[in-house]
Amino acid sequence: MNPYALSEDIKPLKYRINLTPNFKTLKFFGCELIEINISRKTRKITLNAQDLKVTKAEIKDNKLKNISYNKKYQTITFTFNDSLKDKTDLYLEFKGDIREDLRGWYKSIYHVKDKEKIMLTTQFEATDARKCFPCFDQPDLKAKFELTLNIPKNLDAVSNMPIKRQAVKNSLKTVIFQETPIMSTYLLAFVISELEFLEGKAKNNVKVRIYATPGKNSRAKLALEVTIKALEYYDNYFKIPYPLPKLDLIAIPDFESGAMENWGLITYRETQLLFDEKESSAGVKQNVAHTINHEIAHQWFGNLVTMKWWDDLWLNEGFASWIENKVTHELFPEFDIWMQYLTDIKIPALYLDSLNNTHPIEVDVVDPGEINEIFDAISYNKGSAVIRMLESYLGEEVFRNGLRYYLNKFKYNNATTDDLWMSLQKVSKKPVKKIMRLWTKQPGYPIINASLNNNKISLKQERFFYLPRKNNSSWHIPLAVIEDNSIKYYEMKNKNYRINKITLINPGQIGFYRVKYDKELFNRILNSRLNITDKIGLQNDFYAFARGCHIKLNDFLELIKTFKHETNHALWDDLSTSLGKTQLLFFEDYGDKFNDFINELYSEIYKKVGWDEKPSDTHTDILLRNNVLATLGLSNHEEILTEAKRRFNEHVRGNKINPDLRSLVYNLAAYSGDKKTFDLLKSMYLKERVQEEKIRLLASLCAFRQKDILKETLKFSLSKHVRSQDRYITLSMVGSNEYADDLAWQFLRNNWDKYYKIYGEGHTMSYIIKSCLLRFKSPDRINEIKKFFKENPVPSAKRAIEQCIESIRINYNFVNHNKDLRL
Repeated sequence: MNPYALSEDIKPLKYRINLTPNFKTLKFFGCELIEINISRKTRKITLNAQDLKVTKAEIKDNKLKNISYNKKYQTITFTFNDSLKDKTDLYLEFKGDIREDLRGWYKSIYHVKDKEKIMLTTQFEATDARKCFPCFDQPDLKAKFELTLNIPKNLDAVSNMPIKRQAVKNSLKTVIFQETPIMSTYLLAFVISELEFLEGKAKNNVKVRIYATPGKNSRAKLALEVTIKALEYYDNYFKIPYPLPKLDLIAIPDFESGAMENWGLITYRETQLLFDEKESSAGVKQNVAHTINHEIAHQWFGNLVTMKWWDDLWLNEGFASWIENKVTHELFPEFDIWMQYLTDIKIPALYLDSLNNTHPIEVDVVDPGEINEIFDAISYNKGSAVIRMLESYLGEEVFRNGLRYYLNKFKYNNATTDDLWMSLQKVSKKPVKKIMRLWTKQPGYPIINASLNNNKISLKQERFFYLPRKNNSSWHIPLAVIEDNSIKYYEMKNKNYRINKITLINPGQIGFYRVKYDKELFNRILNSRLNITDKIGLQNDFYAFARGCHIKLNDFLELIKTFKHETNHALWDDLSTSLGKTQLLFFEDYGDKFNDFINELYSEIYKKVGWDEKPSDTHTDILLRNNVLATLGLSNHEEILTEAKRRFNEHVRGNKINPDLRSLVYNLAAYSGDKKTFDLLKSMYLKERVQEEKIRLLASLCAFRQKDILKETLKFSLSKHVRSQDRYITLSMVGSNEYADDLAWQFLRNNWDKYYKIYGEGHTMSYIIKSCLLRFKSPDRINEIKKFFKENPVPSAKRAIEQCIESIRINYNFVNHNKDLRL
């Protein structure tokens, strides 16, 4: 039994919430009437509440006896004199503080004509609604909400539903919103601020608005277009109309995550929603479209049908991370998004899932710290990848029909992973649950060892690890192969399997597994006409085998030389990522030689992409150019560094750099720059108001090679000039700077209280810790890390810390296994 879960005998039906914030004292007063149903007699009602003071609690004709708080379980219990049963109205009055840690009901800062203003906004996922009002704060205790806000009359307020009515009295405006559909507490949202918007309508008559603080709505055009088209796509795909009368998307100046799918009011970082045709890059355009499509998918997967408990978080995030690509591909085929899916979604999931300290997709979580910890590449990326694998196996139409059945059966309710499997099984008539349960209930993934024996292909599956470890796991694999020039599926139910004839295993890299061929099969495949997707899969498998010491690093380096004539952006992106990780580990002994190797490997593609855009350039050509120039520049390519410096100086003189190259030029100017360059970039950052440009400039401050400058960057990042949402960026980028040594880790330790105050309860803390530690390769660091986190525990990052320690051992083995490296 989960001690953090509330009683199943008491369920909320409806909340009537009335909140009054004070913008000067940053405190608020609230009252609420909760309609509840009690199925078993009791004198006690327990709700979730954290950092709130309840000043009054009433039930008609029943005297309150006692109020008790439990800080550990984040609950408040009301004990009454007489027993309670059936429908009951609980009235509460309470007060609290507007927060500054980007969770619950918190303060955000924006500027209008250089005057600082305050926005009050919310972020309740996963367990932070309880920081704003006492509630039954778990996903299966759904209810309806009627919200009233009492705000300064000059400000605007938005929430999940349209405004029902509003009235002004003296300096206050009372805004009453329409009642929501039945939904979970974490999806409630509201924002109070000066706001402007662009408006449109989708075909189903849903009103769409893109909100931002004053002066920014000119950059909302792309978001409006994408939102309307995405709504129409999902309506058609699911055959369930979007159920609310409006959908608002709003840019929040201070926001920890990229976005949040609150039903009817989706909140975003400004950089994830706003796009300027003249000043934004192609990468930002893609990111804005992709993020919008992800969050709108949640309006069905997550909001309409919600996981019963957080152990099935992947039902929300895995599905959104998969289907967002379908919409993006439909709206922007030039993005070549499924190719990027391989490098951005599947491969990072394979990396994390190769660790012993990974976790299953369906993972037992109990307390808020454990819940926050699973917002990671397993729930999002691996969840997405196994869905894609299953869709390919069942067929696109059958799979879609199964999803429609599932959504219709569980709409306005909660569901589990088994509910999804049984829905797909009912429609497809295939043993979906039997096949998929091992993919979601056990950690890791298989490597399939393929060898040629007596003209037959022998296959053996085992769990893939970077560190040697005995394990008996096996999977029911929907095995895709190329046989006689067509794709055929086999069901590999056991550890060993034999096939008569194949050309390739896992064509299109849709299966969530790796393949290791024996020498004869490998040479056959390498000499065949592999498409670009399978070349990426082959090279990434080889890199994983090298990292895990299954082969030598030189074997990987020899393989990638055969791809030097390729021009695909995703292939070079994957190569740059693998080589960047390797450079960081081998920098001390092989820095110059690695630079020479990369300069030679990239020489041909550099000649093709050059510096300047061509009329024939596609979206992916622009991404490729950035990647190639950045990789070569950070490998001391003198010609590129000289040109970057020239373009930066031109930019400073007023000849603006193309936004597609601006971040690149800033970074390379810093990389080859000095203290004067730092002061100039810092000055540009301080003067800039557009968040996208500020992020470019902040990132460039982390690219210097001088440790004293990097120390100043880290110190500056904790100043009032850098938003709390952005402070993790400097730790992350300094942590991956090969010249920085352990500066990021030292700075994190020395300023631990400041970072923990901002990020300690959220999943960003896991990212920060990994950014600081993943470069280490000496086992001597392990005791130091364990000691620090024993003294400074982080409930939301326990697994991340163990993953870092394991990664240090992997790095140590990798470096020592390749002491004979030849470059």
